[in-house]
Amino acid sequence: MTRMRMRTLILITAGAFMGCAQDQNSQPGEGRDVPGRAARLGLVQGTVSFQPASVEDWVPAEPNRPVTTGDRIWTEAGSRAELHLGSAAFRLNGRTNFSFINLDDRTAQVQLSLGSLSVRVRRLADDEVIEIDTPQAALTILRPGEYRIDVSEQGDATIATVRGGQMEATAGRAYTLRPRDQVRIISSGGDGGETTFDRREMPVADAFDLWCEDRDRREDRSESARYVSRDMPGYSDLDESGYELVSRSRECVINVPTVELAATVVKIGNCSGA
Repeated sequence: MTRMRMRTLILITAGAFMGCAQDQNSQPGEGRDVPGRAARLGLVQGTVSFQPASVEDWVPAEPNRPVTTGDRIWTEAGSRAELHLGSAAFRLNGRTNFSFINLDDRTAQVQLSLGSLSVRVRRLADDEVIEIDTPQAALTILRPGEYRIDVSEQGDATIATVRGGQMEATAGRAYTLRPRDQVRIISSGGDGGETTFDRREMPVADAFDLWCEDRDRREDRSESARYVSRDMPGYSDLDESGYELVSRSRECVINVPTVELAATVVKIGNCSGA
């Protein structure tokens, strides 16, 4: 019987996610504590910019970057980005301005001031809150499902679409959206201005919707999810760099932090909020 031989290469490194955290702390505004919870910027397509909290300068966004309260992301036209936070995926279309304004163990509050955002939630705890704030309304996700939020180029209208799940739009009064609902929200302006909810049927999928569906299918087919929790940042990347890669190459790469970085790595490893 032929025995498969596997060579093990041990590399002394802190890993890509660790490196991104170091880069973030080394920029102006350094000294920020490691966040209690952070999303992971897992995919960057095209020109995507990142602005850390309390920093004026924008820098090119890089995959594996942790994103937490106060951080902002901007996608240029024709560009896209994808973030994961626990079991939720946030996907940005081109010309989208996105930021986390509150991120802790139970709350993910997003600000969308321009552009298109798709959110897929696989699991939602009873005490967990996912809210997307636009210039017109606060949109709270009530159930697992697929959602899309668009803010017009002028910033004067919000379109919320529920492909599956349930969402509540609050702007002076509450408005509930159910599967295949879409509502256009327009405010007349001012604190006392009247808000209009224009309900309509969900339109056919466009190019951004199809891209999001393809990303969902990729996650649904993930072999790694059979062995690793979907709440683990970057679990789906293991399909290309984990077991399948080891099987093909017969090589295994193990990332081990140095003693000096061990404590920081432990903190980052616990930043999913679990």
